Amino acid sequence: MLCADKLPEAYVFLNPRTGRPYTIKPVNNMWNEACKQAEVQIQLKNGTRHSVASQAATAGVPIQAIQGVLGYTDIRTTMDNYACTDLSARMVVFAAPVQRIPKPRW
Repeated sequence: MLCADKLPEAYVFLNPRTGRPYTIKPVNNMWNEACKQAEVQIQLKNGTRHSVASQAATAGVPIQAIQGVLGYTDIRTTMDNYACTDLSARMVVFAAPVQRIPKPRW
């Protein structure tokens, strides 16, 4: 079994009640509910894959390394989605406070 010797902190999704890793079914259920509430249709695999690649790019991981992990054959695909020429500018943008816009009362 792939995860047999892994410690709980090695998992991405831990059940806060039990401290044990979630099985795939509850994770999928939570993901699908979140997508429904956000009114988006993104599969769990695609969402987490993009998230990891985005975090790697933000952390300054070389774009060629991201390309290799994602399995893209054309570097332009990776560049279009994850390249940022000015990492410090990206960090400023992401660190900026987000102002929530209230929903209109119609």
